[in-house]
Amino acid sequence: MASPSPSAVLEHYSASAYIRLYDYPHTDHPMPATDQTRLTISWSKQTDLDLRTYLGSHGMKKGDLSKFIEDAVQRHLFERTVEDIKDRNTDAEAFMDLIDGTVRDVRRERAARRKTAA
Repeated sequence: MASPSPSAVLEHYSASAYIRLYDYPHTDHPMPATDQTRLTISWSKQTDLDLRTYLGSHGMKKGDLSKFIEDAVQRHLFERTVEDIKDRNTDAEAFMDLIDGTVRDVRRERAARRKTAA
């Protein structure tokens, strides 16, 4: 099955990002042997314009686009991981009881040390 043209992909996925990893070792243009992966990202023209305007207004050049996207993806993955952990640990009452008990124990220990020091 032939790959759709970039314009067809853009039209079909104009509201959301479409990312396709290229398998470069099996193409006519092998990717350099680095720790980099090449992506094609298709998104709405408005998103593209907004991003390029933002980058330009902050003094970034065309080559900074990849770094900006990589940072955004890593930040998003981190935030999603934190949310997943929070969702797994939703028993707030038990957590607050643990915190309260620990604070109470520490206060007792400090009070006992003050009495012995005085």
